[in-house]
Amino acid sequence: NIPDPITSFEEVSCPSWWSSSTKEDKLFVQVKSSILKNIELGRWLEPTPIQMQVLPSLIYKRRDVLGCAPTGSGKSGAFIIPALVLSSVSDEIFYGTGNSDKKEETGSDNKRSKKKHKSN
Repeated sequence: NIPDPITSFEEVSCPSWWSSSTKEDKLFVQVKSSILKNIELGRWLEPTPIQMQVLPSLIYKRRDVLGCAPTGSGKSGAFIIPALVLSSVSDEIFYGTGNSDKKEETGSDNKRSKKKHKSN
């Protein structure tokens, strides 16, 4: 089940696995806007063939990808762009765990035990 290739960078949309909360939607829009601005500054007019194939596979399906293409074909961009998108996502969204409350509770419990230990 390989996603269809993209034909323009603007075509990249919020992946279905990304949280649907307004805050997270805004985050995706901000990340995409920043990436598109830098693509424009770099004068990339359209995605290269490897970018057309790799971007949807990495961003939408979070698949492992092996790419082989000649020097200057856009391989670095094909892997860096998804890395920027995916690195902006919390573990809870990426893995779909939704356990942020438990992590916060654990963190606060650890602080309490450290405080108790210091007072002894």
